[in-house]
Amino acid sequence: MNLSILTKTLYPPLALILINVFFRISIEYYPLSFSLVLSIFIWNINKTRNFTKFILIITLSYISFFIAYFSTSLLHEIFKLLHFQIYAGIFSLAISTFIIAPLLVFFSFKFIFNYTKTKITNRIVLISLFFLITVSYIFYYFNDSELIVFLKNNQLDQYTFWQVIMALSIQLIIFQKSIWGK
Repeated sequence: MNLSILTKTLYPPLALILINVFFRISIEYYPLSFSLVLSIFIWNINKTRNFTKFILIITLSYISFFIAYFSTSLLHEIFKLLHFQIYAGIFSLAISTFIIAPLLVFFSFKFIFNYTKTKITNRIVLISLFFLITVSYIFYYFNDSELIVFLKNNQLDQYTFWQVIMALSIQLIIFQKSIWGK
């Protein structure tokens, strides 16, 4: 793996951290910042015209965001029916945000970037889901700790980490042939 592949892989996650820390954007603009950063850094990968890919990335990011957003209430009601009323809100938000949304992004971006489904792709998806769920758990369980409060005050909440993990995962999937030679 050469240095240019490494920088191409790491720039989007770092850019997302900087954007969220310095511009303090609200959550409804997270899909826009996520898709803009990916569009800018992955400009020439696909053979479709750049503007088409640019619009597709933004549209699919927002579609994934809204499907996950609206699935929260549906899952909340399902968990209440299953008598998980105490944890219905927590479980529904965690599943919608940290499982459904990433899977939708991985699935929809597969059509844009036309990456192949390999063992490495599956491992990257599973590892990223593991990290997303772990981040969700840490932010929920240690909500009052000084570190979590500090991170949240500096706009580094679990949704910023969602963007970083997903951007890194997508970059690793796209550049897997250059990184691992497979």
